Amino acid sequence: MKNLFASFLFLMVLPVCLPWSACSIRAGALQSSRYYTWGIGSDKVGIPEGSIITDAVLTIEGAASKIGSKLDLLHVHLLDEPGIGWIGWMDSDNQSEFQGDGTKLLPIVENDALVYSLGSINDDSSWVWDIFEKPFQFDLLGSVASFSSSLLELIDFAGSGNSFGIGIDGDMDGGGFDRIRLDMTVRPYEQGGKEKTLTASIHAEDFSDADLSNWTVVDQGGLLGPSNWTVVNGELVQATHIYSDPTAPGTLRKGGTFLKYNLVDQQKNYLISLKMRSQGVNDCGVMFRLLDENTYYRFSWNSQAKYSRLVKVNGGVATLLAEKAQGYVQGKTYQILIAVSESQMRVYVDGELWLAGNDNAIPSGTIGLYCWGNAPGTYFDDIIIEEEVHEVQSSQENQILIKEMFNDTGLNGWTVVDQGTLLGPSNWSVVDGVLSQTTHIYSNPTAPS
Repeated sequence: MKNLFASFLFLMVLPVCLPWSACSIRAGALQSSRYYTWGIGSDKVGIPEGSIITDAVLTIEGAASKIGSKLDLLHVHLLDEPGIGWIGWMDSDNQSEFQGDGTKLLPIVENDALVYSLGSINDDSSWVWDIFEKPFQFDLLGSVASFSSSLLELIDFAGSGNSFGIGIDGDMDGGGFDRIRLDMTVRPYEQGGKEKTLTASIHAEDFSDADLSNWTVVDQGGLLGPSNWTVVNGELVQATHIYSDPTAPGTLRKGGTFLKYNLVDQQKNYLISLKMRSQGVNDCGVMFRLLDENTYYRFSWNSQAKYSRLVKVNGGVATLLAEKAQGYVQGKTYQILIAVSESQMRVYVDGELWLAGNDNAIPSGTIGLYCWGNAPGTYFDDIIIEEEVHEVQSSQENQILIKEMFNDTGLNGWTVVDQGTLLGPSNWSVVDGVLSQTTHIYSNPTAPS
């Protein structure tokens, strides 16, 4: 049985670049004229040897209220060998594009999220039962883990090719999401390993709802402020000329204003894709591995002074990492991609490598949108952030101590203890994946107190 999982030891990685076809879609929008794929590379992040995936949960956050009563029109499937990254494809009909792929996943609604627990989604007609014995179980150091058809599909897709992922086909307009997250539980089947949770996620923001609750405004400039970050016609705009001295073109720090994203915290490696346009002529750009107003990396460019820069600000001290004697064209919309991997930073403009730098002084942080002296306005839109797969560190008070899906009919790991002496014994059993106790066993006295 150990050899069965030998090919599943390297399962997940997020891509080093986004496909440029992703730039033609609205970030976070689900349109009836398109279907979508999220492809995750399988070649760089290793599951520890002697461990396997025992559970996986796909969560589509911010989707339930947007989709509403049209949930039955949303088709979500596991995919084998999809294109890397988040891609929107033209859809010419009302049929699901993924009928020949993995089992259609059915969610439960929690708050405003659609939650797909792969460990409990089982299809008796799935192709996996032509390969695996049903029910499929695996001994994990004395405890028995059971695998649903959806979980086996995930393991097969992740371990057998170059990529795996999710397909979404929504035959409705007006649907959308804020973030898609795939959490995988990995458990050891050999001594010396430890259980861990690996997470990959996509954040999307198209500002269609004008909600900036996931962002924090930070003003550094003391002149012609404060900033004015608002959403106008579905685009984020900062409209004031807030800036600080000195104004010489060679100044690196240039404190103006930035909008800090709150949902990416201590992440090290990720991709940022967005649209940017400036109606002004001064500095605007994107901050990354942003910890606070004194610690971050920044890509910024200037039309009037004709420069583009990669700058590190660490402990309030600014250092130039890379520079190009070319700025943006006023009023033109650009597609920006920033790839951050370990010490490497790459900035692409409309598909062209624009700047490259190397530094590892700031290990992790979120992103921010930046302006300095740039009225009448800098515009940002269609932001997609892909976090590299990473291990989630659970605090002890939130750690899951027990998880039992009752996918098989056995009660391995459980012991029946009967205390009542009347109308017994008890009858604990698993029926259709639900644990039940069906007898009326009790003891005297029966008074409520």
